[in-house]
Amino acid sequence: MTREIRPMHVKSLINQNSAHYDFDATINPYRGCSHACKYCYARDSHAYLELDIGTEFETILFSKIFSRAQLRRELDRLPLSKVLAIGTATDPYQPLESKALNTRRILEAVRDTGHGISITTKSPLILRDLDILKILAERGQLVVHISLITMDRDLCRHLEPGTASPDRRWKAIDRLVALNIPVALLCAPLIPEWTDQWENLDALFQAATIHQASWVMTGLSHFTPSMLAYFFKHLSTLDASRAKAFQSHFNERAELHVEYRQTLNAQLRTLYARYQLQSSGPGPVPFHQFTQPQWTF
Repeated sequence: MTREIRPMHVKSLINQNSAHYDFDATINPYRGCSHACKYCYARDSHAYLELDIGTEFETILFSKIFSRAQLRRELDRLPLSKVLAIGTATDPYQPLESKALNTRRILEAVRDTGHGISITTKSPLILRDLDILKILAERGQLVVHISLITMDRDLCRHLEPGTASPDRRWKAIDRLVALNIPVALLCAPLIPEWTDQWENLDALFQAATIHQASWVMTGLSHFTPSMLAYFFKHLSTLDASRAKAFQSHFNERAELHVEYRQTLNAQLRTLYARYQLQSSGPGPVPFHQFTQPQWTF
């Protein structure tokens, strides 16, 4: 598939979030994503650029243009107590990163400023930056989330056609764990009728235990009406009856029915207890490179 890379000049890279989010500030070096996850909520953002949320989201990619000085100025204005999350929208290690190096430049800057950072990715390309990641982890500045929603290779290929296989993601987790880099498994979104079955979830939790993930994060499906319609259309090409069953779990506002939420959450509580896993863990902390002098008299 032919992809077009467009430069995007931005006035600001860092977005500070309101208190109800799990992170204080976000930074996304790219818009659009060749991982092409069919359920990705960030697809809607392409509509703001007058592009479609389907093929053009996957093939017209924007690489943000910023200087080292601009990034440093923004980080210097961000209190050190704020945790920076990278990869909350599009993947910071999608293939474009191998040449653009935007994510690596952000990590280099955070290494120098001392901010805590979390990274969310589906890509083994993160291993390229082990030299920086090890430093951040040793200081307590870093948490990595590796995203995987199914152990089924074929289903993964249909839902996330541009991503690495489950096996390659587990190998990335193994490498990070071996270097004492905190890494959690992110199972989100859990898709009704497609990835929410007990067998699939049990396999993910069991593998997380075997591969020594620090904890397992889960998240229920969340769609806007436009994204629900797009994703339903894609699922219908795979299995029409199963797609209709998926759709039945949502109301007219594209929200999951309360009964479904309750049932799935009960199932997840059972799995957390069975495998003695936590749903969250210690977050990254700032690294204070200089301490106040201790005066003696």
